[in-house]
Amino acid sequence: MILLSEVADKIRNEIRTWPSHRNLKVRILIDPSLNDAREGDDWILSEVLMMPVGLLPGTVTGLDIELSGNDNEICIFFRFDTISALSLPSWNNLAKKAAGWKPQIRSDENGIMLTIALPASDAYPPVNLNAMALETGIQTDEARSILKGFIINARSHLEILRDRTENYGNEERFRAAHTLKGAGKTLRAPELASAAMALERNIRENIGTAGELRKLESVWNRIERWFEGEDT
Repeated sequence: MILLSEVADKIRNEIRTWPSHRNLKVRILIDPSLNDAREGDDWILSEVLMMPVGLLPGTVTGLDIELSGNDNEICIFFRFDTISALSLPSWNNLAKKAAGWKPQIRSDENGIMLTIALPASDAYPPVNLNAMALETGIQTDEARSILKGFIINARSHLEILRDRTENYGNEERFRAAHTLKGAGKTLRAPELASAAMALERNIRENIGTAGELRKLESVWNRIERWFEGEDT
């Protein structure tokens, strides 16, 4: 499972370590209406998004990577500030890297557009125990037992996030959101992973979290109701 926002954050952090970062400004812009959770390999997508930096001539000083699309595909537009980067032969390496996603590549006067078949991750059931068991090599009953234990532990993390007193600081709240995000990915619960990721980001940046917390609670309540029905 891929979280587009998580991939974008990884790339932003990586770019900050490059010696050329001072000269090349890279922005990654994700359409807010785009479903954050997608099927696929996040490492491959990260490489696809990072490759253009190595393909650009030194005359390019700015690159915008814009992600849009729908629940069936992702459109990645690489917009740069000079037409000298428009030579398609070298850009075809992008299509090769994304070969498993039926890539289509084209150019215009503003940049390169790569369209790939990267479907949204199915949010129902809210936890995909079969996928979790298959990926980790365990039995479905074992995956269900792991989820049961996690539900008990997760309530304490949610209590930390709901607490508006000074009992917990940003560090404890960040760890709680981070744990829920990791569990969402492990349990193949795309909505949980995405909601926890958004809350984690806002806690890190010290901005409002009320909306993100409400969404996380809504997702979590749906998981508990689903599990109660499965466990009867």
